[in-house]
Amino acid sequence: MYWSLQPSRQADQGNALSRFNATAPCEERSACPGGARFGCEISAHRAGLPCAAVSEYRARIPVVPPPEPPRARSILFPLALSIDGVDVVAGKSRRLYVFRGALGVILLPILFGLLVMLVAFGMLEGNVSDDAVTGIWLVLSGASVVWGVALMALSGPLSRRGAVRFDRTRNAAIVGGVSHPLEGLAVRVRRLPGLSGWNVIELHRQGVPVVTIHDRLQSLHASDVATHADYLACVIGDAPVVAEPNASYGAANRRLLDDNTAAMLCYLPFQGIHLIASLYYLATAGDRPFVRFAARQSLTQLGLTFVALLLFGAGFGVPLAFVASGERELSTASIVLIALLVISLTVLAVANVVVHIVACVRAHGGRTWVIPWLRPIVSKWLPPQPS
Repeated sequence: MYWSLQPSRQADQGNALSRFNATAPCEERSACPGGARFGCEISAHRAGLPCAAVSEYRARIPVVPPPEPPRARSILFPLALSIDGVDVVAGKSRRLYVFRGALGVILLPILFGLLVMLVAFGMLEGNVSDDAVTGIWLVLSGASVVWGVALMALSGPLSRRGAVRFDRTRNAAIVGGVSHPLEGLAVRVRRLPGLSGWNVIELHRQGVPVVTIHDRLQSLHASDVATHADYLACVIGDAPVVAEPNASYGAANRRLLDDNTAAMLCYLPFQGIHLIASLYYLATAGDRPFVRFAARQSLTQLGLTFVALLLFGAGFGVPLAFVASGERELSTASIVLIALLVISLTVLAVANVVVHIVACVRAHGGRTWVIPWLRPIVSKWLPPQPS
């Protein structure tokens, strides 16, 4: 809880509401000030006096300024909460655009220079004039600097684009000129489907999304997601915060990588990433059964692949060495052994790539998948399934 009402103001609000309910409806109810426990104003849909009377009571019960919103721990957290008068505004982080612009001005020209040199002198073996290389670098770097400066200069308007204003006078969330009453809304944090891994904070009413606060929140920002969602719940008026099981929300998820991404890396068949990740998480993921299972299964598959290579080498490679020894031309036996060795190694390689890709997709989706031929070995390591 970030703040609470003072008892005297609660009493004033109750007395005002009692007097409102005893009079005729207001014809311009949409123009009357609304409110909730957050702002101590009088709820417009319960108002019975004319708008002028509502304004009179609103003057007697002033709007309580909201507390300072939480500050993100990470400079890359894209959601920013700010106070505008007595309203709260949820928009994109201005410092994130400044940070991106600084990268475009400082870092990208250096990277473009290295890339141009690599292409010109590595792939093209220096068959390009120095003037051409310099010209290409200047064009790319100039575009990067212009883009970076534009991002920093327009960081203010860009951060306000699509912002959600919590109008405490009307008791509504306003986005794009459309007003949504706050009554009955709850805050929900959920993970978007697919491989993106983005999380979204949204306002919903009875399970139906009403307003999207932000839909590009990374899993590593789980702590910031939790503090910002809790603050918005208090803005609405003690609204519940619903975090789906696979959403990145709270201190428990304050890790560099969430479980799904970490498990996916254990299967990623690229430059030995799966071996490094599996060894790392086998040693450190004692409290993460889903990740630990992925590490164990990946290492088991790697070991089985090594055994299969030894068997194929002993079964086809060694006989081939003896049969082909001293032959000037390949005999039928040598050709058969070569064909069997190539086919077996091809099947082994294709099977490895396919199972690793399938395992990556299943792991990133949060689903436990057992490689069929490893079931007798890895079944005892299966993580507990959520009830």
